[in-house]
Formats: sequence, structure tokens, C-alpha cells
Amino acid sequence: MRVRNRRGDRRVVGREEYGRRESGEEVSPTGRRLPGIAFALAITLPVLPVWAHMWNDVEVDDPIMPGKTCSVTRLLSTGNYIYVAPSKYDLVFWPLVSPEGIWHCAHSGFTAFNDDFDDLSSEELVRIRAYLRATHVGTDDPRTRLELLEGTYRLRAKDVHFENRLLRALARWYQDLGEVEKANGYRRQAFDELTVLLQGELSELRRLQYLYVAANYARQFGDPVASDRYLAQLSVAMEGVSDGVAEQAQYLSQLAKETVRIQPGGILDPTGP
Repeated sequence: MRVRNRRGDRRVVGREEYGRRESGEEVSPTGRRLPGIAFALAITLPVLPVWAHMWNDVEVDDPIMPGKTCSVTRLLSTGNYIYVAPSKYDLVFWPLVSPEGIWHCAHSGFTAFNDDFDDLSSEELVRIRAYLRATHVGTDDPRTRLELLEGTYRLRAKDVHFENRLLRALARWYQDLGEVEKANGYRRQAFDELTVLLQGELSELRRLQYLYVAANYARQFGDPVASDRYLAQLSVAMEGVSDGVAEQAQYLSQLAKETVRIQPGGILDPTGP
């Protein structure tokens, strides 16, 4: 993928602008692992400085329409406070839930997470072109981008872990847009997948993450017994964790203390006493 800077412009997005939005074992949208130390910092800095995200405005090639380019923003730097934002309850983090984190091509309608325009097979391109010809009408607003994001990824060869993270990101997006029922529909899909995934082989960290999310979702769906069972399994799984995931385990342990305050229905974020 060719990238061209637009006049070398750099934009700073402050913490206030990104607000209540927040990418996964936790990795970036394209699969690169995020620094583990950030998880530990997130739980030891309850009051954080107003650090800023820094972006670079760039032009990238449109994967669907040869010769066309897409105006997008590329992440240059960020801060550890992304792990404190409310999207932590879905275990999805910025930039997956920020407007800048979704790249969109105005000409073709192709939409994907930041830096995920590569590695498209010829078969995927055929399917996506057909889909966009039938659905893209040039409208560009948050809900349209989310619909295109979901529709396009349904036609790409992503693994089940990516697909689950996509569902959780969509849930957080729609909750922030005020569409709580729709958000919880995505959480139900993610939860059903998690219950199956937890029965199979998972990495140490991923099992911790999925147990935590399953506990949150079960409680929101009105099943505190199942939620408590997942929390108990999480507690057991955290015993004797390897050094490589100790910081992330500590982060999840702190988050899990809030799970009991999640109320059935409504938003996911804990609100009870």
C-alpha cells in the first residue's frame, strides 16, 4: 500500500476530543501486539495528564478502484490512558472506536480499520466490489461507515478472534451513538462466540480476556450466576500466570472488580452501587 503525506500535515487529537471512545490479545487493528506495560500504567494512574493522540493526514491507494486514493489519518503516537476509557468494559480500545481509526474511501466506499487496507485476495476483492456496487451510495456519516465496515469485513478472510473483536467494537460504537439495543445485539453475538471459544484451546492471555468479557456480558444479559462462574474461572486462571502476561492479568483483575456493578439491560458500563 502506497502512502503519501498530505503536505506533511500532522494533527493532534486531544483526550477530550476522543472522549468516551476507545483496538485487541490486545493487539492493534492489523494484529501487532500493544505494549504490555501500558496495561499496568492504566491501573496505577487514575488521574492522567491530557496526553494527545498524534495523527498524520495521508493519501492511500483505494484497494477497490485503481488510480483512486483515499484521504485518511495515520496514527503516530498515543498514550496509556486509552486503557481507562469506558470501552474497556467491552475490551476494545482506541483507535478501533475512534473516527480516525476507521479508514474510509469516498469513491468506492471501502472501509476498514486503521492500516488494514492490505492483504486482500483477488477473491475478496471480487466479493467486496460487488457488495459496494450494490450498497455504497456516497453517503458518509458514522452509521454509514459502521455499516460499510461490518459489511466489508464480512467478506474478508479474518479469523474468529478478529471477528469477535469487531462485534465488540461495533457494540461500543453503537452504544456511544445512543443505539443501546443494537449495541447489545452485537454483544449477544460476541458472547455466543465466546462461550464456544472458551471451550477450546486459547493462549493464556486470550483466555483471561475472554473470561472477563463473558462475565460482563452474562451479567448485562441478566445471568449473574453465569457471570460469577466466569469471574471464578478468571480468578483461577490468573493463579500462577506467566511473567509475559502478569501486567495484563493485573489490569483485568482490577477491571473485574467492577463487573458486579453492571446492571441487566441498558448500557454495559457499571452503574450500580
